[in-house]
Amino acid sequence: MNMETRYELGKLNCFLWSDFFVAVVTIYIKPAVLTYVVGGAILLAAIPFLLAIAVGMVAWYGAVALLILLFVFVAS
Repeated sequence: MNMETRYELGKLNCFLWSDFFVAVVTIYIKPAVLTYVVGGAILLAAIPFLLAIAVGMVAWYGAVALLILLFVFVAS
């Protein structure tokens, strides 16, 4: 058996085990709970991106606010 065949069989074996795991989890856990778990995982994964967007917005609008205040105090 050459290496390419062993590699292909290994990929197939990994796919079958992951498929089996998903099937068992789906059968033994209620689908609603599974939906909440997946949704929670997606939200947790999105937190760094949301924080980066929030920091960027604060920096942008904070800079605009500082420019407005600077203009108001210098002009008066």
